[in-house]
Amino acid sequence: VQIAAGGNQAPNTPTSLVQKEDSSGTTISTGGWINTTAVRFEGSVTDPDTDDQVALCVEKDTLGTSFTSTNGGDACGSFGAEGTRTVTISSLTQGEYHWQGQGEDDSTTYSAWQCYPDSGCNAESARDFGIDTTAPTTGTVNDGSGADIDTQTSMTQLDANWSGFSDALSGILRYEYKLQREVDNQCWN
Repeated sequence: VQIAAGGNQAPNTPTSLVQKEDSSGTTISTGGWINTTAVRFEGSVTDPDTDDQVALCVEKDTLGTSFTSTNGGDACGSFGAEGTRTVTISSLTQGEYHWQGQGEDDSTTYSAWQCYPDSGCNAESARDFGIDTTAPTTGTVNDGSGADIDTQTSMTQLDANWSGFSDALSGILRYEYKLQREVDNQCWN
């Protein structure tokens, strides 16, 4: 336990670190991709001094950039009671990130840093989350098994092929194909 001048003890190292999309509050899975530039970081912060208010501080860096572990990091949230504390970092740029959290008390005393996820830290070279706000490059979709045809004629079989779709940053997650019945324009995805 670190004790600062005047007998103040440093907060405990944060636990239960979580990363979320700020606007929706949806948890970002470890290594997951989002298409928004604001991330809310959460962690449980406690302090041995029962009268201290605490905050969560975060340092985030792009992959390939080592942490500086400077007290306060890139941003600190507001002070409040012990428990889950949050800090949001907005205007992040496209890329892959790793991060760590630190507790701060209202006497400007800091805990040790805790890397994410605290259940077993990712390597600094491993993506904690990624931001990709650019749409994939579109390609060509053909009806049938070869060159494009206007109409499928079989009532029991459907063929299609596509090429040229790409996403250089996060990759293609899935393809969707839409069917439309000509008689009444009924659609299926």
